[in-house]
Amino acid sequence: MKINATNNQEDRNSPVGFDVVVEASGNPEGLLTAVKLVRRKGRVAIFSYYPHPVTVDVRDWDAKGIEVVMAVPARSDSYSNDLKVAVELLKRGVFDLRRLITHRWRLDQIKEAFEYASKKPRDYIKGVIMP
Repeated sequence: MKINATNNQEDRNSPVGFDVVVEASGNPEGLLTAVKLVRRKGRVAIFSYYPHPVTVDVRDWDAKGIEVVMAVPARSDSYSNDLKVAVELLKRGVFDLRRLITHRWRLDQIKEAFEYASKKPRDYIKGVIMP
């Protein structure tokens, strides 16, 4: 599938796209892109926190008939059960979180680590402080 997210009527009616798109960037542009990438009658799971209000054109959501799910703690019926399930999945190796680590610092570099992360560089996903 060629990914070329554009905003036109043809995209709204296209059956081509992803069944589920998870938006986890925290960037309003990421949400707009997720809506463009999801197929007609697909699902967008918003797994982000947006520190500022985000304006969206719900006509795109309506025209594509998409389902929007807020994947946030407030939707949970049991935080403790969710945490147990998550820990079990991590233990079984279902999710390889090592692939998310883009930066490592020693404990004596903690100041530099926080300064770097606070600048939100494009190459930064997750950083760890090593003892």
